[in-house]
Amino acid sequence: MIAAFAALGGTAWADDGVIRNPPWRTQPPPVMPTASFPQKAVAKKVRGKVVLQCRGGADGHLEGCVATQETPVDFGFADAAVVYAGKYLLQPKTADGRSTVGATIELPIYFAYGGLDQPNPLGRDRSKRFMLFNPHWDMTPSHQDMANAWTRLPAGSAAARIIFDCSVLKSGHLDNCEVINTTLPDAQYAKAAEPLLSIFHVTLKPGTIRDQGLAVQVPINLRQPDPPPADPNTVRMVSNPNWISAPSPTQVAEAFPAKAATAGLSEGKAGLECMVDRAGLMSECEVAAESPEGMGFGEAAKKVASSMGIIPWTDEGEPVEGAYIDFAMPLTRAAPGPAGADAKRH
Repeated sequence: MIAAFAALGGTAWADDGVIRNPPWRTQPPPVMPTASFPQKAVAKKVRGKVVLQCRGGADGHLEGCVATQETPVDFGFADAAVVYAGKYLLQPKTADGRSTVGATIELPIYFAYGGLDQPNPLGRDRSKRFMLFNPHWDMTPSHQDMANAWTRLPAGSAAARIIFDCSVLKSGHLDNCEVINTTLPDAQYAKAAEPLLSIFHVTLKPGTIRDQGLAVQVPINLRQPDPPPADPNTVRMVSNPNWISAPSPTQVAEAFPAKAATAGLSEGKAGLECMVDRAGLMSECEVAAESPEGMGFGEAAKKVASSMGIIPWTDEGEPVEGAYIDFAMPLTRAAPGPAGADAKRH
């Protein structure tokens, strides 16, 4: 497997003002898709290293990247590294509060077959891994990514669904993926889908990955992209969402509208219609109904909905991004504490 590794670690400022271990908001996985590796290097099995210097952009992307070191030269490593740098996204500030906008960022990228002298990914022994069900994806391929994958297939191809079995790295990225099921046996479908695997990222709770490693199965459905709807008001709806984050009772109680509390109400509800963003979070929520009306339950429900999310990837293998979901949000006022609740308890 061809891999490219970027240096990890905390923020480090050099005397020359260059940030050599910047704080990343989005950091690419350590495995670079084979299609992105310089073909000249692939043909000769050449390893390489590139050191880039880039400028931090206002939106977090790296700008104006140039190679200050390329070893060996004449194999296309520098050009490949510049393209790869486009996947990174900076935090706006470092841990000590310095802005990354306009700062000089140094980024080393290594190209190797089967890895460098980096920590080995967990889960290489597929028989001893724990399976992660309902993964909390915080990044999945977009509709445009899926459309791009479809263009890698010959014209007139039939739709196909591929299921990959992947190991999960401590970083939350995927590695060591293998096809375990496909509706069509043609290898070109797996090849077209493989670059999508580098986009997936899962949020892991501390201690999730043990010595045995962790595995996840990833379905990817490759098909002709849907044409634009004839009616621009037509929207896609999520019928059976897999909720992975919900508001706590405290959040619900804190959002209870003051107007309703003053009126002596202890509960109410609102119906919402929200759009699902790429991370599965609720956005652009609109109030469809509220009961009782005029007491602020609609706006309160919208506030609570901002903490709710669903798995942004369907079991069929497609992104949920841009679809809409409607649901009812009950709101309950917190019951007053017992007399003497603030007193010292024995």
